[in-house]
Parts: sequence; structure tokens; C-alpha cells
Amino acid sequence: MAGNSKSNTGDYSIKSFIGAIAKSGGMSMSNLYEARFDNIPDALKTALGKAGFGNLGSASDTAYTTLTLLCEEASLPGMMANTGQTTGVYMGEGPVNYAHTQAFTDITLGWTCDANLLPLKFVNTWMRHIFDGPVVDNTSSNFGSARVNRVQYPNDYQAKMTIVKAERGKNNTLEGIGGIYTLHDIFPYSIQSTPVSYGSSTLLKVSASFYYRRWEFEGVNVKKSRPSGSFNSIGDITGSQVSQ
Repeated sequence: MAGNSKSNTGDYSIKSFIGAIAKSGGMSMSNLYEARFDNIPDALKTALGKAGFGNLGSASDTAYTTLTLLCEEASLPGMMANTGQTTGVYMGEGPVNYAHTQAFTDITLGWTCDANLLPLKFVNTWMRHIFDGPVVDNTSSNFGSARVNRVQYPNDYQAKMTIVKAERGKNNTLEGIGGIYTLHDIFPYSIQSTPVSYGSSTLLKVSASFYYRRWEFEGVNVKKSRPSGSFNSIGDITGSQVSQ
């Protein structure tokens, strides 16, 4: 009703609702987040080091920090329950569903590429590392016609990923933290083809899909401020809240 500040929820007014939202930090924005890889195994670090990533996860690694900044699309992971059916619980009642297995949905990350194609090199190197196992015969070539394809052990290519859902603060656009997702044993399983064509110039983008074993979520009070200028270190952002 026009001019009525009361809603149909009784005495709870629109003004009270706006005040409650403001008190909780405002509305959450989808374009404020950080996505970083962590706990990268040594074998994968060696492979990525040849692609220009010197010290992954460190603030001193300019390439890795650039990769994080170029990540333009991520997903907060989901969950589903695999179910079965049983009948005959009660006479006259149809099938009843029950949960038996917890399942986690895969995620897709997207990057905008710089002229050095840094994100593309990152996911390509990671994927190639999975299928470039140790060469048994020194005379064998990884790309020879008689080559033997060997797959690395999972411990040599699975890593950990942290997605921080950030929110606006008074001094920094990423000052507040709403929640932290930790994805365990993550690795890429699909790199989407990247189209290039003549025509109008657009930014080149690359995306890849990732599997992981499970995720953990830690809700954080959004009013808990993070240190200003701590973007280069995920440890500075989360402190001890993300278990190693």
C-alpha cells in the first residue's frame, strides 16, 4: 500500500529491515572474491616453475599474484545428496527417498589472459603434468610414436584451493570477509577450447573445470576486518581460520 511503511509481516517495518541489512554489513556482491591455490605438491611446483611460476602461493611470486588477479570467474562450490528409494515403510505409502552418499559438484574457473597467456600456460602445464609420468627408458620421448603414457600419482598433482568471499569495507573494497571455502585435493579435468577469430578485438579468456574431493566452509563475521593491503598473502587474509 502506498505511503504505508509497514509490510505484511506485522510490526516489522521496511525501515527496520533496511536497518537490519545495514547492521549485518549490507548486501553481498558477486564480484568481490579471491580464489587461490595452496598446498601445491613439489612435483607440480617443479613443472609450473618451468612455465614461469617461481614460488607458488608466495607474495614474492609476481606471476602467481597476477594469475589470481586475472581470475574473473569462480564458483562457490555446491553439494548434493545421492538418494535411494525404499517402499513398504507404511501400508499404502509410495516410495520414500533417503540419502546415502554426500556428493560435491565440480567447479569452473575463468581467467582473462594477458599477452603472455599466463592463465593458459598455468592450466595447460597442470594438465600435462598429470599425464607426463616419469620416463622409464631414457631413450623414450614424451611425444614419440612409441611412447608410453604414464599418469602421476594423485599426491603429485592434487592441490588445495581457497575461495574467500570478500565484502566491502570502510577502507578497502575487500576489507570484510563473509565466508571461506577450502577445496581439498583439487585438480583440473577439462580445459575448454578457447576460440580466436578475425573481427572486433575482445579480451582472450580461458576457463577450466576442476574436480575435488570435498570442501569445508567456515562462516566468518563480515565485520572482522582483514589487514589493509594484504591481498598478496592468503595467510594474512584468513589467519588461522583455514586449516593447513
